[in-house]
Amino acid sequence: SSRVIIESHATLRDYLENTFHQPVQMVTAPTFSEFTRRSLKNSYDLLITSPHLAVIAHEHANYEPVMTYAQGLETVLVGLSDKLPEQKPLRVVGLDPVSFVTLTGLHYLKEQVLGSDYDMKVSYASASDSASLMVTQGKADIAIMSWPNYTKLNDDLRNKMAVVWKSEPKPSRVYLVKEGKGLTKTDWQNALKGFTESPEGEKHLTDNKLKGFKSFNAEELASVKPLADAAFKLLESTE
Repeated sequence: SSRVIIESHATLRDYLENTFHQPVQMVTAPTFSEFTRRSLKNSYDLLITSPHLAVIAHEHANYEPVMTYAQGLETVLVGLSDKLPEQKPLRVVGLDPVSFVTLTGLHYLKEQVLGSDYDMKVSYASASDSASLMVTQGKADIAIMSWPNYTKLNDDLRNKMAVVWKSEPKPSRVYLVKEGKGLTKTDWQNALKGFTESPEGEKHLTDNKLKGFKSFNAEELASVKPLADAAFKLLESTE
């Protein structure tokens, strides 16, 4: 949820306020699609977003990637058992049409499991716990989410489900910056580097069960370019 996202970056906000000596507001958007549209309108000074949406922000709005997390992002498919149901159509719930994990999970199902004659009905939920409830209540067969979000589900909900498939780690969320408001790219790089070495940065990692930070550049986004292109087409088709 928006509240959880903002709370999980509270230490970053506090660190940036102390570093830049000005108020910092952490904001998000109702959906990944709306978040990306706002980034294309330069609504944000700092972006923390999925790697394929980072490609879109870099290519279409001149945001510069600076860093990411050392631990890659894994996508999981979860159901009531660890086997994919044979029911047709397969009822799949994702988080948003342009969500990285949703696109990754759907690509796996279409390309590696069901084939070209796949019979699948896709719906979307606002959060991973909502998607999980749809599975446990019999309204969906499979939910797609990130591994970190799966591990953060409450025990009662998680214990009712099983992992059907888990992807290889992909690039994690990317920090991208935009020059402006008296801040250069170097200012941002120095501030974010300072955050990674600070007690606030360590608390951010611990609170969010992350293993560390690492520098990141645009060339490293190449592996997710196909997903970025697919997401951008979806955004264009729903304008």
